[in-house]
Amino acid sequence: MAGERILVVDDEAEIVELLRDVLVAEGYVVDAAPDAAASLQLIRENIYDVALLDFNLPDMDGMML
Repeated sequence: MAGERILVVDDEAEIVELLRDVLVAEGYVVDAAPDAAASLQLIRENIYDVALLDFNLPDMDGMML
């Protein structure tokens, strides 16, 4: 599990902070984005093992992302 990378995409900062805290405490590397555009940029720059997506993003439906 050491070093697995997770992308969290949610426009609610409190949810992102909670998920980041829990996942980092478990040993994961966590990146976060507030919307689809920012997440697409991170995806171009990194390889993720898992992405946790909000379905109701402000700029794109999470399913489309």
